[in-house]
Amino acid sequence: MARSQKLVFRWVGKNIEGASTSYRKYITNIQREEYLRYLDEALTVGKGLFATPYTDEYLGRRISKKTRKTRGIWELGSDLPCLSFTEVDLGDCADHRLKYGRLALGFTKQFILKEGGSPMQYVLGTKGCNVVRDIKEVAKSVDALVKTGARKDEGVLSAFRRLMHFYKRVRPIVSDRNSPEAQMQKSEKSQGETKSVNSFDGTREAREAGYARLNRMAYLEEHEWRLVYNERNTRWRKDGENAWFQVTPGTELQMVIVPDNRTLQRIQQCDVFTDRLYKNLRKPVQVISLEALVRV
Repeated sequence: MARSQKLVFRWVGKNIEGASTSYRKYITNIQREEYLRYLDEALTVGKGLFATPYTDEYLGRRISKKTRKTRGIWELGSDLPCLSFTEVDLGDCADHRLKYGRLALGFTKQFILKEGGSPMQYVLGTKGCNVVRDIKEVAKSVDALVKTGARKDEGVLSAFRRLMHFYKRVRPIVSDRNSPEAQMQKSEKSQGETKSVNSFDGTREAREAGYARLNRMAYLEEHEWRLVYNERNTRWRKDGENAWFQVTPGTELQMVIVPDNRTLQRIQQCDVFTDRLYKNLRKPVQVISLEALVRV
């Protein structure tokens, strides 16, 4: 098994490049500095991987802007800080960067499991979904416990809130048809319906042609894992709504994919980064340029 297949990657940078990520071939110097600043914080003792509250719409009740009526989806939310990782093959990272950014940090699956993480459970997220029905029944019981106000039930509520973050819709809910997410869904649907099995030039194209319907469920291809904030895990440090998760290079952080060759050169010439990624480590971190991977 290739080393990349043993790792899960946290891709970041969408907030750095914004909507231009889908169209810009190269990053700017300012964006490169932002990527380096994020990596520096991730490697700094006392900081770590930055996590924001994750609000998923897979079971959340939404209100139509036109009719002002709620859609037929149950009201169950998720709002704890969490970190997302994917098993996406490095050969497919050219497309993955368009949605999530160009910096990736790779960790072993054993490490994520040890720290309380887990692969995601994908659901339809609709009222007719059997998994959602089961979740609804549990939610009723938890809600009843909360209303009693008993302190002994606070742990049950916290556990349920964490577990809710390990369920995800196979497709995101898009309310704005002109948003980048809506345009991407439309493009994926069009490509999946028009691509022929006889027109492929590689295994990835063959898979997409043979399973065109899965293109409308893009999350399935990512095989997402997630780490959710837990106050009992001392690696987490929370400040308001945001949180940071401390990691150790070499043993836990095993691979870093940087945006381009210039970023890689900056890291190799900076003593701060070389000390943290290469020197005095039992197993140096493998640093790779995304630019080189895409060209290959």
